[in-house]
Amino acid sequence: VVSTHTNVVPQRHTFKKYLLHFARSALILLCTQFLSILLTLTGVFTTKIQASLPIPILQTNILYLSLFLIYAPIWVGILLREWIKERRRWGFVERQEQFALDEKETLHLEHGNAILADQPQQLLQMPSSPPALFGHLQFSTFLAYFTQAIFDVVANFLVAKAYQYTTITSVQLLDCFTIPCTLILSFIFLRVRYRIGHWAGVFLCLVGILSLILGDIFLDDATLGNGWKGDVLAISGAMCYAVSNVLEEGMMKKKEQIEAFFREKIFSPCAMCLRHGSGILRRSTNQSLTDSSIGELYTVNDDAVSPSSIDGLGNASDYDVNSSLPLDTPTPHLSGQPPLETPSQISSSKTQRSSLQTARTIVELLAFVGLFGFINNGALVLIFEFNELKALGSLSWEIIGYVLGYDLVMFVFYTSVPLFLTFSSATFLNLSFLTSDIYSVLVSIFLIGVIPHFMYYVSFVIIVVGLIIYNLQKEQAKQKIETGIADNQKEDAPVFEQTIATFDEPQTNIDPSDQSKKIEPHVNQREYL
Repeated sequence: VVSTHTNVVPQRHTFKKYLLHFARSALILLCTQFLSILLTLTGVFTTKIQASLPIPILQTNILYLSLFLIYAPIWVGILLREWIKERRRWGFVERQEQFALDEKETLHLEHGNAILADQPQQLLQMPSSPPALFGHLQFSTFLAYFTQAIFDVVANFLVAKAYQYTTITSVQLLDCFTIPCTLILSFIFLRVRYRIGHWAGVFLCLVGILSLILGDIFLDDATLGNGWKGDVLAISGAMCYAVSNVLEEGMMKKKEQIEAFFREKIFSPCAMCLRHGSGILRRSTNQSLTDSSIGELYTVNDDAVSPSSIDGLGNASDYDVNSSLPLDTPTPHLSGQPPLETPSQISSSKTQRSSLQTARTIVELLAFVGLFGFINNGALVLIFEFNELKALGSLSWEIIGYVLGYDLVMFVFYTSVPLFLTFSSATFLNLSFLTSDIYSVLVSIFLIGVIPHFMYYVSFVIIVVGLIIYNLQKEQAKQKIETGIADNQKEDAPVFEQTIATFDEPQTNIDPSDQSKKIEPHVNQREYL
């Protein structure tokens, strides 16, 4: 007699899960408010600096230099550690390859060519050299970081310049224009999908921004009608901030796709135009290896290792050297070399490798933004603020303290934003920054002594209503796995969908014509003899 039944265990929300969810939400809220307070402090320091000496470009030069000097050595140290580890593994694989060659030669001497003709290829085809220290860096990587640094430098310059024409409250409120820009850019490049309610909330935010600009034009008597200039500068800076934030989120979560976009959509067309136009540029036959081409070098049984198994240094990290060995059997340990990981060990260390990969990406991003930001910002200083350099010797200690305070707050802000983007999005980040408007009103009234006109409060109410409508929508802004940015991705890549197999209901997401991939529902069978 055979009795079959299913083990259906319903998922129950316990008090512990609710508590963990509440703790995570509270932690995210505290992080966003911490960043919002930092953003308000940057406005306070900039207002104090602009009142004495207008140096909107020069005041951020220390920021980019400190980012590069602190995070570049850390980044090189992380790469050096991974490089040493991979070279040790490469040397071990080289010995294993020689061991397999010797074993194959022994079989050839004992049994001849007949037995070897039926054997599949069991050797791991290795490249001719060990992994390079900076082998994962391509020209598209530098181009992406350079573009992000340009937009970040221009955004800081425009926003700091806006404080010369308008108040801190107007600048902080107009910064919310970053939200619709981020939403549109995320929709186009990161393929994030939103509901109609999201767009309605963004539209109300734009109406609030327009009302504030009109109020600065017709009601701003203190600055002789120049408040609208500061509004235009603040809006332009918000647009640049949106591009920088989306690029930063893309480099954190979809680095390969962003690099492919810059390589294929920007660099390749420009190179082709120069090549056909002048005839000087020649296409090199020794092109740099991409992730897919590197993956083709590593073959086990004539099957290429998937690009997902290749780490940041361009090395296949999860592979079996000798395919004749069982999967869970560790390869023979050679003296002086670490053994390869078994699949069980690889599964247990995936979380650790993911955390290390995220940390390396954050440090790499901050180091390159600091490097390219310092170069771009220094060029702008020589062009626009060369005369102000002569007055640096006569600065008071108070202004020097404001500049150092601004750079310190911005350093903490720049360090915290990539960490926040690892578990959130650029759109939600900019939405959380709107609470800085409340802090800026308090600072403007009690510290600076400037009272905003009544249109500010009208604009603030309209923007808050728009944000409420935006946040009332359910979380439909899910990012697709296939972003479509990289054209070199395979169209026949498998798409994994979550399904539940039961005893009474068959699988519905399987092609009926493909009988080889048909999956039977999981059934717990017990036999009673």
